Amino acid sequence: MKHIHEKEQKAFTAERELDQIFKGKYDFTSEGKSYSTENFIVLRDNGNNHYIYISDIHSSVSTGEFLKIKVIYEVTANFDPFHVAIIKSMGKQTTTEHYKLDPKTKDLIYTFENPSRQSIGKIEKTINGKFQISTPAFLPSIIITVNKKIESVGRTKVNFVATKNTWRHSSIEFTESEAFLEAVTIKDAELNINGKVLYYSLFVLHQHDVGSSGNEDEVLEFYVSKHLAIPYKAVIPGNVEIIVKNLVNTETPYKGMF
Repeated sequence: MKHIHEKEQKAFTAERELDQIFKGKYDFTSEGKSYSTENFIVLRDNGNNHYIYISDIHSSVSTGEFLKIKVIYEVTANFDPFHVAIIKSMGKQTTTEHYKLDPKTKDLIYTFENPSRQSIGKIEKTINGKFQISTPAFLPSIIITVNKKIESVGRTKVNFVATKNTWRHSSIEFTESEAFLEAVTIKDAELNINGKVLYYSLFVLHQHDVGSSGNEDEVLEFYVSKHLAIPYKAVIPGNVEIIVKNLVNTETPYKGMF
């Protein structure tokens, strides 16, 4: 199935003047044990100033099979979603999903295809306001922090769009959800990874706003770099942690990267 992943990436990058500006790798652990990796690159289109975040995720699942996911997340110069592709393969199955946003009409068009199950589908809806498309990749998971103004005090409502599709098209509409993002001020906010000191901004994602009647539940913590909202680390309920293992500025070597 490797050729399908490569084909989709080439469709994004063909005949464009692109510069690779970052590359790196994340490690996913649960209770201290590694269960997945994510290799990534970030490209800049010099023609329209778009950015393209590309992740390749490799995971072993409980059945013993190997799951491979490629996520290609293209944003405009203002970091609005423009075109997102999610390609999954496991065994003989492959699914391809595309989200395409028309910046003028705000029409979001989604397509799904799984040839092995002869399953195809399409969803279309006008979505106003700022939002982020949810994907399995960690790299673009917190782009909303540079796409939308995050209040320095209190919590900012953020919106996410996804579908419930897995290996078959079953969604007849988008799954739209909201959460509340809190920017946490920390003195001397530093991470020490592989002997390198990294400066970060901490964002905490809540399900409820301050003063909500809903019970406060477990939250997600994102340690975010100052480089295009690339996250360094996340702490997720259930003793799950995602952390960058290496990060390189391929455009201009940066002393604090590794």
